[in-house]
Amino acid sequence: MKAFKIAGLVVLKLAVITLYVFVVMRLWNWLMPSIFGITTLTFWQTLGVLLLCKLLFLGSGWNYRRRYGPPHSVKHRWKSGFRQKWKEKMCNRQTDNDEQ
Repeated sequence: MKAFKIAGLVVLKLAVITLYVFVVMRLWNWLMPSIFGITTLTFWQTLGVLLLCKLLFLGSGWNYRRRYGPPHSVKHRWKSGFRQKWKEKMCNRQTDNDEQ
């Protein structure tokens, strides 16, 4: 049963990626040739352009600050007394506003 669920998620993810690439390709082929005189793109060229943009602008996916930096999870904030500190801050803000 678990294998079917994983296979279904893989198929769903591939379908979403395919739809995304198709939408970008159609928008590119509709706008870019008429505005800038650029040639049209095929599906695979569009996939390559999107992959290139991801690598250039978002990085390769290795986010060292997230792995080796301080944890920013909700559970960590909750355990560190985040809720109590937030309440104190809001109470101080409320009293400061009342004094003015």
